[in-house]
Amino acid sequence: EEDGKFNARSVLYIPLKEWNSNFKYFCSVIHDNKNTTESATNVCGDYKKNAIEPFIYLLKPSAEDFAKNDKSKITCLVVGSNLTGASISWQVSGKVTTSGVSNGNVISHKNKTDTLNSTINVMIHEWKTRVEFKCQVEHPCCFEVQPKRICLLGNVILPKMSIFPLIYEEVVKDKAVILTCKVRGFFPDELYVKWMMDGSDLIASEYVNDPIVQDYNKTFSMESRLFISNTDPNSNTTYKCVATTPEQNISEATKKDIFASRRPSLPTIQLLQSAINKDTDQVELVCLASGFSPKNISFEWNSLPWKEAVNTTDSLPTMGEDGKFHARSTLYIRQREWNSNIEYYCSVIHDQKNITKSMCVSLEAISLEEEKPSFVLEEDVNSVWNTAFTFIVLFLITFLYSTFVTVVKVGIV
Repeated sequence: EEDGKFNARSVLYIPLKEWNSNFKYFCSVIHDNKNTTESATNVCGDYKKNAIEPFIYLLKPSAEDFAKNDKSKITCLVVGSNLTGASISWQVSGKVTTSGVSNGNVISHKNKTDTLNSTINVMIHEWKTRVEFKCQVEHPCCFEVQPKRICLLGNVILPKMSIFPLIYEEVVKDKAVILTCKVRGFFPDELYVKWMMDGSDLIASEYVNDPIVQDYNKTFSMESRLFISNTDPNSNTTYKCVATTPEQNISEATKKDIFASRRPSLPTIQLLQSAINKDTDQVELVCLASGFSPKNISFEWNSLPWKEAVNTTDSLPTMGEDGKFHARSTLYIRQREWNSNIEYYCSVIHDQKNITKSMCVSLEAISLEEEKPSFVLEEDVNSVWNTAFTFIVLFLITFLYSTFVTVVKVGIV
């Protein structure tokens, strides 16, 4: 070198397999037969400088596998760096086992991490009885890898299920429609959802199951969407959404005649009357329209003699489970107007067509009905008084007769 000193080096070439066997290598330097220095290294020395500590992920068994085959697999996935030489072992209920175990090879990735996985078979009866499975990882350069355990935890809460009916505009506009199944409030987060049509399973490519998400109350929910290409309005196919837990508890929701909303139907009209509200001094007349499709509808109120109805509220149409719509209109009438013997009519115009149905309420009939309870009550009171009077008269006659007989007997004696 420029300073007059010397540098030297020696290179040892080692096969990778031998290096990963954790052999220790020593380099000794002898200079001028006087001073000797020594240095040692092995794969773990390099590992500790650059390694990512192994971490274990335990993947739960598949609810779908349990539903179909009564058995599934638990996967132990190890992520770290330089996992060569690492091994995975299993314990079931605290005992080491190799039965049903399948170990994979180390896979190296571009981000300089390695993965290693192992699976173990689990039967449905083992999972239902809460058998504990433990995954243990050993690495020649790492002695503190924490094992992971898994088993069925908590009480099973079955889901609440519902199938959303199709909307009229959807089935008229689109050649294909989507039927949505909502699965709510289940625990734990292991669930297999499938669709059936007329009692037969549909292939998985015809529906999509969304990821399971946790609710605010620590239960879980999800949705499943079925794609239907046959939109024949005359089809009376029955669709069923079925959810199965790993414990083989089954919940389901059924929807028949899903294209009912596509077939136009006129509304059924009912006119209902409430009692007089003492706080507002008003009577409410409710015009209820039900069982109609499509959802376009409007209400009109009329009276005889004619009086403009201004104090009204109309609800938006809502769809029932049968795919038909329901709506209502409410008319608010002051008591003094109600008592003036005006007849009120509710007219319904559906789907912007000249289809009108009307009903009226007879105030005289309602007034008689309201007066009837007091009339019946007066009859009951008179009947009670008549009965009491009869008993009093009979008591007096009996008393007088007994007195007369006693006086006669005493006179004879």
